[in-house]
Amino acid sequence: MEDIDKAALIALNKIFGFNPKIAHILLDRSHKARDIFYTESKYYKTIGLEEKYIKQLSENSLDNAYKELEYLNDRGEDFISLLSPYYPKPLKECPDAPIGLYSSSQDIDNIFNPSTTYIAIVGSRDSSNYGRSVCFNLIKAIADSHPNTCIISGLALGIDSIAHRSALENNLSTLAVMATGLNLIYPSEHQLLAKEIKERKNSALITDYPLDTQARPINFVRRNRIIAGLCSICIVIESKIKGGSLITARLANSYNRNIYALPARITDHKSAGCNKLIKENLAIPLNSIEEFIEEQNWFMPNKSKEDICQNIYKQYSNKLLDKDLSLLIQIFNLIQSEQEINMNDICKILNYEYPIVSTLCNLLESDDYISIDLMQNCYIDKKFN
Repeated sequence: MEDIDKAALIALNKIFGFNPKIAHILLDRSHKARDIFYTESKYYKTIGLEEKYIKQLSENSLDNAYKELEYLNDRGEDFISLLSPYYPKPLKECPDAPIGLYSSSQDIDNIFNPSTTYIAIVGSRDSSNYGRSVCFNLIKAIADSHPNTCIISGLALGIDSIAHRSALENNLSTLAVMATGLNLIYPSEHQLLAKEIKERKNSALITDYPLDTQARPINFVRRNRIIAGLCSICIVIESKIKGGSLITARLANSYNRNIYALPARITDHKSAGCNKLIKENLAIPLNSIEEFIEEQNWFMPNKSKEDICQNIYKQYSNKLLDKDLSLLIQIFNLIQSEQEINMNDICKILNYEYPIVSTLCNLLESDDYISIDLMQNCYIDKKFN
């Protein structure tokens, strides 16, 4: 993409930051982004564009955006536009996706990876010791069971900062979605945390706000939609009944993301928002960390054979007949004890027909319990050793 078109996208993001759908329409009608700024104003009047926007679609706006692009380049930062191959696909599918994301990272080309699981963890700025403890232990368990995970949060005080720091401490990547320009860290006490994030591999500071944008209350709502759009799972640790985390959760629900909330005591008004999400069937209760890990089909290392078999039993008890479930567990135990065994040998040892054994082995493979090569040799997944 030529710099002039990238600058045009920066300018569009500035103009339509709170109304990106309008920019989407203009881009769909234009051959190149730059064309939008060289189109006669009477055309925009015919399609009903408001006068306040028409005035801003000027060459002057384009020139200012070009200067900002040069500034970003000098700082080693970037603007990842909606038209870039590096723009995150889940966010792009949202109807109000931002025209682009400013990013500060040591690894800009790899911060949005399709093979990575993105989990948003948000919560109260006025977090409790309990909430902070759950947040840390949850992220540690995620790191142990599914290390290819990126933790997303909003760089705020409380749960957000615990989420970022816990990710860093457990060698997970993390994305801090800001409600300010890249050059203004808010809150100011998170300067060091922000520096650590942008220096960590596959991690970044991101925002859709132009440089020099100050923190204002309205900015955080716009910021929250990016957190919700980037993730596949959104977890609310603590939130008041009208907390900003509830906005993130509701946005995540509108984007068809999976939502979890940590249940609160009925007397805990600082976390009543979580109970509200659960009551409204918008969130699954986070009753235990182990249960959450199992629901994702991830498994903690060093689990005993009995623990794994119990997981298999829970997962398939409502899907298979008792005799087939029993055989499934026998097959897994045999593969685990042998480490490598051909499917025909499994049939001989357990005295079952090949079609039955093959079906059950393929079922175990589909849920990542085992691997099967072209010669029909079955291997136990390393995470179960």
